[in-house]
Amino acid sequence: MVTNNFAHGGIRVNLIGREPEGKVAPGKEFDSVCSELTKDLLDIVNVQTDKPIVQRVIRTAEMYHGDYLNLLPDLLVEWTNEAPVYAISSKKIGEIRGEYRYCRSGEHKPHGLFIAKGPSIPPGQLDRTVSILDFAPTLTAMLGIHLPDADGTPITEIVEPAHLVTQAPS
Repeated sequence: MVTNNFAHGGIRVNLIGREPEGKVAPGKEFDSVCSELTKDLLDIVNVQTDKPIVQRVIRTAEMYHGDYLNLLPDLLVEWTNEAPVYAISSKKIGEIRGEYRYCRSGEHKPHGLFIAKGPSIPPGQLDRTVSILDFAPTLTAMLGIHLPDADGTPITEIVEPAHLVTQAPS
């Protein structure tokens, strides 16, 4: 079976100036390689179902930012995972068959469940979606610590108002 059980696969382009043996120039060539990889991945189908094995391909730079972006993959592949895959096919690669014997008991998924409990956390349900980027600022705010450079923000519904900092400490 061809591996597709991870929710996201990362692809890192062999970029000149970033990788020791870089082959792809930054800018136009890099964008072209990413676009071609995206198209090619989206064209691959599960031979048994004739449906795509890739749900979407995301450019990491469109989702994340910051000083460490260059350490992440350039593309994230979100697999469909709707059926076992024993063979894949596309016009570009033809048909590839194989058996995948690695079993996992857990799974990473792009959407999850967030549950919080504590003496100062009111019962109920949030009326909005929160980002995983909000977890660290929330936990530190609960401890009375402000993270001014965090990518996320505290989940205000579960943090005591006295612990929320509206401006950077002076």
